Amino acid sequence: MQKIPDTEATKHHGVPLGHAHLAELPENVLLDAKALAIIMFGESSRPRMLVIRNQQMNVFGEARKRSFQEKLYLRLLTLPGNLEQQYGQAVLMHQIDAGIERAAQFLLRSEADVARYIEIAFQYLGGFTEQPHAKEALNILYRHGAASSERLDCLEAWCRQTNGRSAAR
Repeated sequence: MQKIPDTEATKHHGVPLGHAHLAELPENVLLDAKALAIIMFGESSRPRMLVIRNQQMNVFGEARKRSFQEKLYLRLLTLPGNLEQQYGQAVLMHQIDAGIERAAQFLLRSEADVARYIEIAFQYLGGFTEQPHAKEALNILYRHGAASSERLDCLEAWCRQTNGRSAAR
């Protein structure tokens, strides 16, 4: 990373930086906190208020969710079984949405955990239908006090052993 010295931190090509100019900086430029504060708030002793409305925050969240869904979709295409041909793109995207909702029920919050859960569900549990997963799978996913990665490890091990099918089914 290139660090801009304090004397140059508030200028880019000799022009003082403002909010709009931040995007023009090369990715490898590292600004220290003082330089970033000067860029964002100016040299005034009273900082300018940056207001982000809920609607704007929702747009950021939606864009991030869409990006995650698209990455996960591409990842699922690499799994055995040709899921795109089996489900079709629209249904597969709907399945990803259903998987994200189910992951939240099991308190799987990180993108890595949600993606892994959805991959396991497609590989072993037949994706997401109106029917809940097998009782054993649910017991693993709802296991109290276990970290999400531990629950997913156990779920995958159970699925490999039983091919995702309950003994009672």
